[in-house]
Amino acid sequence: QIEVWWDAQLPKARHWDDELEAAMVATPTILIVWSEAARASDEVKDEAFFARKLRKALPARLQPVDLPYRLDRIQRVEL
Repeated sequence: QIEVWWDAQLPKARHWDDELEAAMVATPTILIVWSEAARASDEVKDEAFFARKLRKALPARLQPVDLPYRLDRIQRVEL
């Protein structure tokens, strides 16, 4: 069974950074789905680098986009 959590499940009126951090720390793997829009997003990059720091990052590319420096060296899934 695979459980999926994403930021649409963030509680209203809560500090999002704290909620995201707690969710990322609690999960065994963090799937980072890359597209042109994700590559342009500072928020996605911040989350990806935090996932890498936790050693839980699993990058997946939806489009042929270059991954940010340091994330390109992690084995990834091509979707």
